[in-house]
Amino acid sequence: EDLTGNDASGSNGLTLPGDLIDAMGESENVDSFTVKTQDTELTMDSDVLNTVADAMGTNDKLTVRIDTVDQSDLTDDQKDALAAINADSGDDNVVVLDLRLIVTSYDDDGNQVGESEELHELNGLVNVRAKYEKTDPDSILIGIYVDENGVTTYLPVVYEDGYINFVTDHFSVYALMEVSPMKVSVKQEDSALNITIKNANIMNAKTAIISAYDKNGKMLTCTEGTIISDTYTTTLERCENAVAVKVFVVDAKSAPMMEPIYWEK
Repeated sequence: EDLTGNDASGSNGLTLPGDLIDAMGESENVDSFTVKTQDTELTMDSDVLNTVADAMGTNDKLTVRIDTVDQSDLTDDQKDALAAINADSGDDNVVVLDLRLIVTSYDDDGNQVGESEELHELNGLVNVRAKYEKTDPDSILIGIYVDENGVTTYLPVVYEDGYINFVTDHFSVYALMEVSPMKVSVKQEDSALNITIKNANIMNAKTAIISAYDKNGKMLTCTEGTIISDTYTTTLERCENAVAVKVFVVDAKSAPMMEPIYWEK
């Protein structure tokens, strides 16, 4: 199913009846459900569709909201979290999306029953495709889930044909932005490799993991260290035969935050 919604207020949304959602959930011919607006596209898999169908009655209505949010409307904690990540780039390159699924119940006479309820945990996957114009061809793009308390979780993103693509299993507030890339320089002195990483604390990275390899791809040594500033330096010993170095950074939970950076001699 492929549906488009855009209401008169300029906010993007689409409202669907419960019997339609139920029919799609039961159909063997529907394996995904796509909602498109002018700049954003959501594709929900069958597991998400079943979760929504289970939460609705026949008289209920589902509203899918895809809103672009001004940063001034975020909580103070959310604004502080984004400012810390985006200190050097400014607010103009940040797109904040508020993704919501809202179930509203009605009785047989069409009267609303109780308050509308938002569904956050989807028990499935949603592919998000959002329009984004890069201002710097050398920058890297990141996606961030930021909760109301300013806690951030980074998402792998792919930039293709002017759109940022990412996958989530949770509807909430997401920020998309471009940041200066991490840069690695390597200087060899005898058997030692002196490593310098610029923009090391990109996306609040906590740990750098660096390894050196010989011409046969054998690891010669590996080290890790805590990132405490924009520039991270370390020295790898016993690397006279090194021809390549791999660098990647992880967050506080030891999860990789970006693709590794490779240096070759």
